Amino acid sequence: MTINHIDQLAEWWENAEEGAASEGDTVIWRNQRHRSGTYAYEVGRQDRDEAAALPDYLRILSRAQKPKPAWHDAPAVIASTDYCERQVWERDTTHENRWYGTAGGGAVTSDLRDVTPLIEAKVTDEMVKRASTAFWAFDGAADESMPAALQAALGLDPA
Repeated sequence: MTINHIDQLAEWWENAEEGAASEGDTVIWRNQRHRSGTYAYEVGRQDRDEAAALPDYLRILSRAQKPKPAWHDAPAVIASTDYCERQVWERDTTHENRWYGTAGGGAVTSDLRDVTPLIEAKVTDEMVKRASTAFWAFDGAADESMPAALQAALGLDPA
């Protein structure tokens, strides 16, 4: 560890990753001072892709964490992989990133492509009321045709 802050910044510069920065990355900029031959360093977050075009003056100290996909906690999804057709994949409850396909095979989370999470769908009284109102058929008590129509729309078996 150095005691001089300028030396510390220079060390960070030397150890930083070269390449194009992405939004949210922690970066360090280095600019040569006019006439003196010394450098000025600045550390911050990459907010735009503009500085990515200046790789000689910018390096990456740390990469931003990628957000988890919206389907991260889904128990089942419809997806394909590079080696399996589109099918339903069920999460393996014993391994965090393992999925089993209903048509056979297994995959890890990073292999899944074009993912659609499967949700539990059911027709509720509130849903019937909103749908009936939308179709100008609500008179205070919905008849049996609206729940049947909603079940059909959701692809559910009438119960």
